[in-house]
Amino acid sequence: MLVVSFLSATGCSWLFVTKPPDPPIPASPSLECTTSVAPPVVDTVAAGLLAALGVATLLASSPQAIGTPCTSYCGLFSAINTGIAVGGGVLIAAAVPLAFSAAHGYAKTADCRQLKEAQLACVSGVEASCGALLVPAPR
Repeated sequence: MLVVSFLSATGCSWLFVTKPPDPPIPASPSLECTTSVAPPVVDTVAAGLLAALGVATLLASSPQAIGTPCTSYCGLFSAINTGIAVGGGVLIAAAVPLAFSAAHGYAKTADCRQLKEAQLACVSGVEASCGALLVPAPR
């Protein structure tokens, strides 16, 4: 479980998304940054799967939560159920950094696409778009 949480903390977006440079940006050459949303999509899918698996694990660790009547085995396996519940919590916790990585990736790739469009328009002769390359975009 710990290995899963440490691996997920890396996040594809943090590793593979190159953010655009800070302004001022020259009109030419073309920017070197990531426009593809593939890394944040991978982060989103992984975060969703980990969170869903964590919730399912938490529900499975408590027989009463899923409507199973508790008989004599409940006392015997309480330690096992606690361990399973902790594992479910770890899976949910592992999804959190992936969700933040996905949000980071979506924001940076959108910024890159916006600046590349402004750069192309500026080179094409649209003077108004050249201003977007000189000042940072408002957030």
